[in-house]
Amino acid sequence: MEKLGRYIGSFARDEEGAAASEYAILVAIICVVVYAAVKVFNLNNIFNTVGQKVVNCVNGTNCS
Repeated sequence: MEKLGRYIGSFARDEEGAAASEYAILVAIICVVVYAAVKVFNLNNIFNTVGQKVVNCVNGTNCS
């Protein structure tokens, strides 16, 4: 775990331009974290509920 922290620190301090592959790795990590959060915290139901409320408000029905 300490090695990962050192890697992230050195990655953040690196002043050279980032290559597209580095951005792809960051995007992949972010996607995995978001997917895990949705699954672990059952956020899918929350997104569906909020989405349905937005649709209802746009349609002018049951906007509360």
